[in-house]
Amino acid sequence: VSQDKAAVMWETDGASSGKVFYGQNKSLSDSVSTNPIRVQYKIKGDDNSPEKTVFIHKTWLEDLEPGQTYYYRIGGTESDTHSFQTQPSETDEVTFAVYGDCRSNPSVHRKIVEQIIRRNVDFVVITGDLVTEGDVYQLWIREFFKPLEGLAESVPVYAVKGNHDLSDEGYFEKLLVPPGESANFAIDYGPVHYYC
Repeated sequence: VSQDKAAVMWETDGASSGKVFYGQNKSLSDSVSTNPIRVQYKIKGDDNSPEKTVFIHKTWLEDLEPGQTYYYRIGGTESDTHSFQTQPSETDEVTFAVYGDCRSNPSVHRKIVEQIIRRNVDFVVITGDLVTEGDVYQLWIREFFKPLEGLAESVPVYAVKGNHDLSDEGYFEKLLVPPGESANFAIDYGPVHYYC
């Protein structure tokens, strides 16, 4: 999320194009469509299982106004309406959380997220080692995305790639890097320049 745009990403089981409805009020008067990226994976440890196919949707919500609340909903899914705030055009204050190495223990990761939710932060940086084995797709759901529920829908979460997150399939990039961006990036928020 910046002053004038926000990246939204999600996964579906179906191959059809996706749509995000959004706006400054709950009428969600604007929308943008996506063409999903197909990802096939085999459930590790089960040699008899067929490959599973999922579709990753990524898009930018653009031409937003600084310091405003925006509402959004993912069309074609059971998505609730969520909200986020764009960065203000000028501020001397920023509140953010930084943690890392959240792999291997989703229940502890969830407790950390619950504490962050209580603090009402502007953004979160996770400094790598998000999952135990980056090439095991189902671990991304269990160890990373599931514990972030209730936070990632409304607060920007910036993830840094750790050595455990490496995968020949490029799951980190497919799941967490917005269109046109890189796994190495910087965040500017008020007086803070944070390089990841």
